[in-house]
Amino acid sequence: MPNDLNLDLTPTETGRMDYDATKVIYQLQEWHASRVDQLNTVVQSPKSTSIQIGDIELTTARETGAFKAGVSLALTLLGTLPIHVKEPED
Repeated sequence: MPNDLNLDLTPTETGRMDYDATKVIYQLQEWHASRVDQLNTVVQSPKSTSIQIGDIELTTARETGAFKAGVSLALTLLGTLPIHVKEPED
């Protein structure tokens, strides 16, 4: 039994949503974009950059390289947000 979750999230229709639902999706879009930016900053940091998470400090190239590989994987899994709301055209 495969563990793949295959959702077909291709756009199928457009419509109007109430204000509260639209606001939640805008907040989700902003949250997602912020997290992707933060993760990209980590991945693109110079090799000489040490990384500190709480009391743990990663200082060697091997440690930071492994951490960045994990962050790259997280970015791949996070992917593109499958929902988007845009301002209505009059």
